[in-house]
Amino acid sequence: MFRVAMTIMRHREVGAQEAAFRNCHLFLRYSSRAAVFLPTFMKDKRVRMVDREYLAQEVVPKFRTNIIDRYMARPPFLDPICLYEFASIWALAPASKNEGNDDEDLIEFPQKLLHLETSGFLHKCIDSENRFLGKIFRRRMPAVVKYPNFHPVTDRDAYYYSLILMYLPFRKEDFCDESAPSVVFQQKHPEFRTSVHSPVIRRDLCEEIDRAMLRIAELTENENDDANIECPFDPPFEDNLLDIPSQQEVFPEVAPNINITETVNELYRGLNVQQKSIFHKVHAALSSTNTFRLLVQAEGGTGKTHCLKTLTLLIRNYWPGN
Repeated sequence: MFRVAMTIMRHREVGAQEAAFRNCHLFLRYSSRAAVFLPTFMKDKRVRMVDREYLAQEVVPKFRTNIIDRYMARPPFLDPICLYEFASIWALAPASKNEGNDDEDLIEFPQKLLHLETSGFLHKCIDSENRFLGKIFRRRMPAVVKYPNFHPVTDRDAYYYSLILMYLPFRKEDFCDESAPSVVFQQKHPEFRTSVHSPVIRRDLCEEIDRAMLRIAELTENENDDANIECPFDPPFEDNLLDIPSQQEVFPEVAPNINITETVNELYRGLNVQQKSIFHKVHAALSSTNTFRLLVQAEGGTGKTHCLKTLTLLIRNYWPGN
């Protein structure tokens, strides 16, 4: 039986990872990129683990810390980054060397922890209540970030809340306590982190932010949302050319009973500083006899389609019959 087993082992096909593991004596766990899951659910629907010390007690339970808690307790020099960047670039130090924190997070290269401690590359996470939530260190290779997918029509609030949670830098998760996620998304859209700020944020993710902004504008124009459920939007990342707006997106059909001025004012509030500057130039050109040509060029995720749509409605407001 041993001979048969060894013969099969010698002649069977193996993958590249297993071949590298056997020939180079590598740890198979560290032969590929790490993966981190972000629980970007709404706060009241997020599953959390109760600390084992409070399982049998009839008191208010104490929950275990997760990556969102550590992000809000990140060191001050990491204030500008968003949750997506934090999960991709920074990792939790091993629990055995991390006093007061026994979370089981994916750890990369734990054999180098002594070097990290002596070189000062470990940074403490301390929350607003002065609680120690562990130590983090910068990864050698950015991790793959996974997160739940929500439908933009049937799960509208969860869809926009997930985007806000991942791309908006924050210290407290209270941005949607008084307003709907879609309203907060429209207000905070210019503050989102994109591929311009960090290369770990892929361009297709930035395009998803643009599409989300367009969906808000379309739902504002069409008061009857039930008509959109029959023809739902395309799932995220289905089309690689969605950064190029279609003719329907840039030149939308406006219903006769819709007040274009109110729609333009609503879309104007979602523009950033550069887009508002373009808006004012076009507005001045409409009331002038001089013509001008303006070239607009920007990276993915910066709201080009939303800006063009606003300018289109502005022009139609001046020449309704054209």
